[in-house]
Amino acid sequence: MRGDRLDLAVVCEQQLRAAGVREVRRLGGCTACERERFFSYRRDGAATGRQGVLVVKQRVRDGG
Repeated sequence: MRGDRLDLAVVCEQQLRAAGVREVRRLGGCTACERERFFSYRRDGAATGRQGVLVVKQRVRDGG
């Protein structure tokens, strides 16, 4: 939490790492600040859209 804001990306990353995921990549961004990229209920109230999270598991190859 940062003030009254919950950083969902940090929470998701912590949970993935706790589950044994070694590499986590985040796109970054701020849902409250970047109106053109993200929906935000806190910013816009009930007239907003929805968002989701995508997690992809890839097999690690030896030797690159």
